[in-house]
Amino acid sequence: MQMTSDEVNCLIYHYLHESGFQHASFSLQSECDMAGSPFHDIKVKPGALVEFLQKGLLYHHMQLHLNEEGVEIPCSNPVSLIGQHECVRPSGPYRSILEEHPIPDVRANGAEGFNVSQITAGGSTKDEGGDQWKSKGGQGDVDVQMEDRISMDPTGGKPLYTSPNPEDARILGPKEVSLLKGHTGEVFIGQWNPKDPRVFASGGADGHVRIWTLPNQGSRKQEPTSLILACQPAEDKGHVQVTFVDWHPNGNFLAVGTSVGEVQVWTLQGERKFSAWEHEGLLIVGRWSPRGTRLVTGGADGQVILWSRVDQGGSAGRVDRRISYHQDAVMDVTWRGDEQFIASSSQDLSVCVWKVDGPIEDTNTPWKAYK
Repeated sequence: MQMTSDEVNCLIYHYLHESGFQHASFSLQSECDMAGSPFHDIKVKPGALVEFLQKGLLYHHMQLHLNEEGVEIPCSNPVSLIGQHECVRPSGPYRSILEEHPIPDVRANGAEGFNVSQITAGGSTKDEGGDQWKSKGGQGDVDVQMEDRISMDPTGGKPLYTSPNPEDARILGPKEVSLLKGHTGEVFIGQWNPKDPRVFASGGADGHVRIWTLPNQGSRKQEPTSLILACQPAEDKGHVQVTFVDWHPNGNFLAVGTSVGEVQVWTLQGERKFSAWEHEGLLIVGRWSPRGTRLVTGGADGQVILWSRVDQGGSAGRVDRRISYHQDAVMDVTWRGDEQFIASSSQDLSVCVWKVDGPIEDTNTPWKAYK
């Protein structure tokens, strides 16, 4: 048996990606140089990391609760991934049943098929062989069922991760899927045009944004078309990756962020209207205001930058505000509907609310800060 850090990084990357943590998965991929990993192109089963953790937790549960004879030690305290486990002996009717009738067949079933049959207080229980045990000390008829599933939430809530049931899945036919081919590297982000439901923008590791136009419904013989936006800056900055795209509310302009810190604004027809460097390093997020009059960006340098009012031609002018409050990368920014406030979240464990048109001297003082 062997386990390498490349394998662990690969599983963590897929978990983050499947869970919707796009920026975190992108950062992990860049820092670990996963493109050079021998596991980069290997197909990983969805939910693989959680499945391994569940199996490990089940094995740990058996280590803690089986004596030398293979008999289960009664415990009502669930085993969790984090923290030291302390056994708690069951009380009431559950305790008397478990003490009088220990489970004899755990090793026979093995960890993978661990299954304990139903126990009825004051009644009887059957194992897989059909033998019955009578309980003499029960109070009333209380059904206790132990299953081979692990609850991820000790309070009885829903699991943090639920694998799909293949029996419930509906297989999509070829006529229901449009495959958009063209990118030569991993695709990090995508967004539908807010005005035209046939238009979709995507960007990724190849440094290109593709604006796709899908055929009308029913026109299956037509192939999707794409307009390629080459996001390489005028100055040679090495290889550039696209890190975010965000459509203007009118659907005519697209804001693009890059791994070298450049902000770009493109038209729907593929004309670059604006570009500027104000961030130091990777851009992570950019959002147009609800009315499309301003643009706010956040990056790995911890800065939040508010760009001056955007004209009808899509130009984003100069820097209006530069907020340098955060101590680590800014992972997300969002506007309030009235455009009077923006909120930013960071890897420094803080969420801040900023008044957009507050006094200049208060630029780096959040209206509200939560840590």
